Amino acid sequence: MQADCSLMYCRIVGHFFHHALSDAELAHLVREVSSTAGDKQKLLDLGNLYYKHALLFFRFAKGRTPAQSYHHSRPSFDNVEDLVAAKLKEAPQSHQ
Repeated sequence: MQADCSLMYCRIVGHFFHHALSDAELAHLVREVSSTAGDKQKLLDLGNLYYKHALLFFRFAKGRTPAQSYHHSRPSFDNVEDLVAAKLKEAPQSHQ
């Protein structure tokens, strides 16, 4: 089991490298990994930290995804004709 967790922690750190949202986030991750100074256990601890504090956050959303709600006052745009008819206005017949 320990080897499975070690592999998972390494993959988590690698995933964050691959999916960094900004240059600042990537620079922070590089500093974090560099601070381990090649110590395998420190790197695994970093992966464990990300697992506990970043990924487990998403496990709190239990249950099914709620059904999409529809606003009843909005017009239905099941086809292009309905969309065009709702957007078009009659052109003025005079310049007054």
